Amino acid sequence: MKLFRLLLVSLFIVAANLDAFSQSFLSVEIGGHYAPSLSFVNTSTDRASVCDEYINPLYASVPGCTDPNPGEGSTWEVDTEAATGLTASLTVGRRLSRLIRAELEYLYSHSAYNQIAEIGSSTGAEADKLAQEIYTAREFVGDFTSHNLMLSGSVALTPRIRGPWIPYVGAGAGMSRVNTFYSSTWYRNPNVAAIQTGEGLPNVEEVRRNLAGTMSNGNAELRNYILAWQLTIGMDYMLTRRVSLGAKLRRIDYTRFESDSLVWDPLRSHAPNNRRDGSEPVKGIIGTSELETITMALVMRYHF
Repeated sequence: MKLFRLLLVSLFIVAANLDAFSQSFLSVEIGGHYAPSLSFVNTSTDRASVCDEYINPLYASVPGCTDPNPGEGSTWEVDTEAATGLTASLTVGRRLSRLIRAELEYLYSHSAYNQIAEIGSSTGAEADKLAQEIYTAREFVGDFTSHNLMLSGSVALTPRIRGPWIPYVGAGAGMSRVNTFYSSTWYRNPNVAAIQTGEGLPNVEEVRRNLAGTMSNGNAELRNYILAWQLTIGMDYMLTRRVSLGAKLRRIDYTRFESDSLVWDPLRSHAPNNRRDGSEPVKGIIGTSELETITMALVMRYHF
């Protein structure tokens, strides 16, 4: 009888251990996050305004106006304020041992930037435009949305602490599809006398008249795929043998986001190119600093 009981206990322990080693799980997560301020360093394929044939018919006589690589060395920087947002995820995973879990996760993140941003420093032709002819410049940064597919692992710090509590740490990496809305609107001074562009040109008055009151306006949905990696720390509480409820702190870092989808149409109140024959189309290359979110979320996990 004692031997039978011992065998039953032994089988129970082995079964429990096998279950723990082979257990798969499904988890859902929802929470809020903080997204730090963003710094944009933008460039374009535009030239100086005096190189625009619509503005200056004598552009070909101006040094640099026919050089290759238009826009090279010209930038303008835009800074946003920090934002908050929503994070939600669905994860499937498998327990590889009593302490180690492997996870495949789809994660959705929405950061509510949605703000008008000020232009900071600028270089090259963009600096000249802002200083010599622009009356008002406005950049608008919309919300950032990302769809992430992450492969992660986590390690329980101990099998159990104070009964049903299970603390853990984890790390992972994956691919993210990021999209946002961006708008750029630059108004030239309507007062011809206030415009300084074209100083020294033989047709300077014509150039300034053609520039006065013109507008450049571009609106675009920007999209791109970037890399992401994360660190997590959390605590699960076993409500039942199969169901746990927990909290997770997560930090996700992304590589730099860049898109060349912005087109100013109109560009200085004409078609989005620098030549009347339609050549030299102009587009903006909008690029951010590295993205980051810090999330606190509730996690429910079902083991099967």
